[in-house]
Amino acid sequence: MHKPLAIFAAAFSAIALYLPTRTQSFTRVAVDGRSMRMLVTGTGGTTVVFENGLGSPLETWGRVQPKVSRFARTVTYDRAGTGLSDAGPRPRDARHIAAELHQALRAASVAPPYIVVGASFGGPCVRTFAGMYPSEVAGLVLVDPTTDRESIDAAARLPELQAMRDSLDQANARPLPDIPVLLIDALSPADVPFASATVRALRTSYRAGLEEETVENKRWIDAIAGGRLIVTRRSGHNVAQEQPDLVVAAIKDVVDEAAKRPRR
Repeated sequence: MHKPLAIFAAAFSAIALYLPTRTQSFTRVAVDGRSMRMLVTGTGGTTVVFENGLGSPLETWGRVQPKVSRFARTVTYDRAGTGLSDAGPRPRDARHIAAELHQALRAASVAPPYIVVGASFGGPCVRTFAGMYPSEVAGLVLVDPTTDRESIDAAARLPELQAMRDSLDQANARPLPDIPVLLIDALSPADVPFASATVRALRTSYRAGLEEETVENKRWIDAIAGGRLIVTRRSGHNVAQEQPDLVVAAIKDVVDEAAKRPRR
């Protein structure tokens, strides 16, 4: 999940993520008596639903959602226990997260078909969602997703990290429906200007890990009929903040391709 680099980048992008959504009107929906925060914008016959990375609020998509809302209805939300949503029951694995998202969409009267977009940990979550509700999902976009071989920190305190192994197993428990699937893999530039010696050392030490994840992403997408892989070297793990137009273009491609297919 490129955790060290992701944490570093997130610290600098928090204000930029807040600005695009600060004037929006948020929706509150109840899931099993607990409040969840959503942002629903745009119009269209297809709805694009965004799933955040580990511990991230819906503002993660602040540079992507407004542009996607020009050609589709869009939904971002805070998972239970993140952002401004109430905490949810454990385990916080992909299956429970997918079920809660499904309930939240119904509570907000947001009907399928859905194009589901998942970043980082959101990747296995939306794969699980597509497997659980195949007739409602028309396309899948994975933005530098957590790979199936992600190492698990047994001492992790975050509930979603504690359940990571189960989440990855659940993402593979059911086959994906016959839908367009696009995966963006962020290899990151080898060097960045103005970086400190600490950041440069961190990037160098993690380089082999990045390349291994690229290999794993290619292996996974090659097994998907018609699956497409986009490898970018212009951004790190936080693609939605560093290259939002790339993410928007990928979503538009999947929306357009899904529209050409007959409804199942």
